[in-house]
Amino acid sequence: MFADIGNNMKMFWKWNMLIGVGFFMAFLVSTEAMSVDLRALLTEEYERLYKRGGGNGNPCTEEEPFECKSVDKCISLASVCNKHDDCPDGFDEKPELCTAKARPPLQKVYFFLKKNPWIRDNIFLGKVRLHDLAHAFIVSTDLKDFSQRLHLIDNDEDIRDSKAASNFKRVLKLVARGETPLLRKYGMPKGAQFDVDTTINSLLDSGF
Repeated sequence: MFADIGNNMKMFWKWNMLIGVGFFMAFLVSTEAMSVDLRALLTEEYERLYKRGGGNGNPCTEEEPFECKSVDKCISLASVCNKHDDCPDGFDEKPELCTAKARPPLQKVYFFLKKNPWIRDNIFLGKVRLHDLAHAFIVSTDLKDFSQRLHLIDNDEDIRDSKAASNFKRVLKLVARGETPLLRKYGMPKGAQFDVDTTINSLLDSGF
């Protein structure tokens, strides 16, 4: 009986690790093409796309699950964004990827935004798609980069030129000052404060 329990626990942790790798590889696809449908990547579709072996999806091992983009080589996750090109094409040191490594997981941000529709509707005035917004949260280096990725401003424009970008700048300031309850003016429910604090502070802590 105890042997069965031990085997079941090993399978549980192995499966969870593979799920994590699957979501990580799904993120890589989304950074390469904004048009990727995030809804598909957040379902069992990732298993079909990224299952190991057989030349179908990610061919890498659990020990080295990161597949270089243009060459047939796999590296460990510890080698990603270590300031050294472990992939001959340098894909493992891509700035967007390294920014995302310091941010919350893509699927976590996506579900956070889905759970809090007032953010998209009232802060961003409904001007952006949910999966584009989640993607921008993960890969943008700063507020201006974020606003440009979402086409809230043009290259020669300032944050002040966009109502949606200005709204989000105010959100960042309020959370940073510990004044998150003031976000109720944008429609934040009382029970959402903890999630908002946690998610926005994780962006701020990673240099957003």
